Amino acid sequence: MSSVKEAVYIHCGTRMGVFKPEDITKFSYMHSRGFFACPGCGVKVFHKSQRGQPTFVVSSTNTHTYDCLYKEQ
Repeated sequence: MSSVKEAVYIHCGTRMGVFKPEDITKFSYMHSRGFFACPGCGVKVFHKSQRGQPTFVVSSTNTHTYDCLYKEQ
């Protein structure tokens, strides 16, 4: 799975802001009413903790566009 450094929060089709993984501290209203996406290519991402560090990861069924600037190497 690849990950992204930041994600945009989308609620009812409206971009609400860009967040870093550490900005999301717990499951909240945001998670249940909208979703996070890569700000560059729009692919849906999920917030999870890997090895104790919060991160946004791309689902294994989705991929970034090849030239997406937000993709972590």
